Amino acid sequence: MGTLKLKGEWLFAWDEMLPEGVQQESSSTILVPGSWNKVEEFPSKGFATYTLFIHHLEANKEFAIKVPAISSSYHLYINDNLVKSAGKPGLTKDETFPAMVTEEVFFTPISNVTKLTLVMANFHHRDGGMWDTLELGTTEQIITKTKLAISYEMMLLGILLLSGLYHISLFLLRKTELYLLLFGTFCLVIGLRLFVMHERVLMEILPAIPFSIINKIEYLSFYSALPLFIWFLYYLFGNEVSKTICKLITYISLPFILTVVVTPVSIFSETLYYFQALTLSTIAYIIYTIFLAVSRRREGAWLVAIFACFYAYTVIMDIVYVQNSLGSFELSNVGLFVFIFSQVYIIAKRLYKAYDEAEKYSAQLKDLNQTLEEKILQRTRSLEQSKKELQSANDTLKKQSYYDQLTKIPNRRYLENVYNNLWDEVQNLEKSISFIYFDIDYFKKYNDTYGHQEGDETLYKVANCINDCITEHNGIAARMGGEEFVAVLSNISEDSLGDFLEDCRKRVENLNIPHSESQSSEYVTISIGAAYVYPKFYDITKQKLIIIADEALYKAKESGRNKVCIDILK
Repeated sequence: MGTLKLKGEWLFAWDEMLPEGVQQESSSTILVPGSWNKVEEFPSKGFATYTLFIHHLEANKEFAIKVPAISSSYHLYINDNLVKSAGKPGLTKDETFPAMVTEEVFFTPISNVTKLTLVMANFHHRDGGMWDTLELGTTEQIITKTKLAISYEMMLLGILLLSGLYHISLFLLRKTELYLLLFGTFCLVIGLRLFVMHERVLMEILPAIPFSIINKIEYLSFYSALPLFIWFLYYLFGNEVSKTICKLITYISLPFILTVVVTPVSIFSETLYYFQALTLSTIAYIIYTIFLAVSRRREGAWLVAIFACFYAYTVIMDIVYVQNSLGSFELSNVGLFVFIFSQVYIIAKRLYKAYDEAEKYSAQLKDLNQTLEEKILQRTRSLEQSKKELQSANDTLKKQSYYDQLTKIPNRRYLENVYNNLWDEVQNLEKSISFIYFDIDYFKKYNDTYGHQEGDETLYKVANCINDCITEHNGIAARMGGEEFVAVLSNISEDSLGDFLEDCRKRVENLNIPHSESQSSEYVTISIGAAYVYPKFYDITKQKLIIIADEALYKAKESGRNKVCIDILK
């Protein structure tokens, strides 16, 4: 026969401390496990007495009870004898000293009925009461189960520690692979959380550590793990995960983290429900982006999708168990364990490919060394020819103007050269290219109303605002003529392009240049049309992309101006 969870109905007396226990004749009961403020309509802060009568235990045989960490202080009596305490329960917050530890209690029944009484008080946490279940068994069963639980947690802790240090070490060797640092840090943070949960190994090592510090570590590790994980996925699948979403999740997480740092447990523990909602929303977004990577056949995406979904499932199950007071579950530890090994495999595969390529390059280098003098001579001649061509090009540049004299930004000739070169570059690469038109709304009416001198100043301001937006994303902007401008961008995601162009439109309107004759705003605005494509995967000419962008601009103007219209070609 195995151990027995002491769950179900317990006799219960609210607002009373009864070391002798609640009388059997009492009709007041409460379901365990469950916080008294969830399963019953009691406030979370207060004190109460739980009593349970256990029948038919074999007399004069050693038994044990495993008491989990429950909120947030208690005295445990067996047959009216005080056998274990966690902290000090009191009638007020000042009289109460909280503690959350996992304990084992050993006793020998002296009769057919054994009475358990828990006198509890909580003034320091969002939930009070027996949110987890006591477990009864023989002494040998409880000791064995505790040892196995500690061994399991220490094994997971060791795996997390080694994985974290391993990935961080790899990052130090390959500093361009930022996802290694993020994942390594994520593993260490989760390991720290595991250190203070369940068997609470840290309490065994440092028994004097305060209740508030334990809870701060628990919450901080949870609140910081989410932004670390989403940024890890961003650097793993940058074209699918939106940088804006990553920033948003980080900015939302920071107030939660700050709340944990500067407020007591009774306050920051109330934020858990809201952060769990953020976590569930982020999990949904993560699943979407991973399957988007799968659809685009990114390396390792299938493996990440399978194990990330399993990990997400385990996290959701943990949240459900916590929210419904179903006791400790922590299936997410298993999910993380599996996910870590999937990442080790992916990284090992990438390192193998890098090593394989290095061997190929080494063989090529040996071939090159055999004809080194000839190669050097050819290269010297090539460099001399390139130098002559460069000098010739510089002479040509001196004779030509590549910048618009009014707005001081590049002109059409310069952009055409950049566009042609960029198009040739992305033809055989998995990179996107975007051609964008900008048109100032109702500019003729503006000139008619404010005069050409004001019109020229407005052209200068709008042109440089557009140019600043484009150059921030490593693109090139130019003036086509009149009130029309164009730009070229490469290697930007669909989501980022839409967010970026909307931001550019707003920045022009926020210049707050008055335009009384505009029908779209009281200020000068622009309409934007863009065409977006991966040339490697879509058969299109560079001239056709310009035409499609121009048509998109027409749509933006037809829909009321001061709008962004993007044509995504797939």
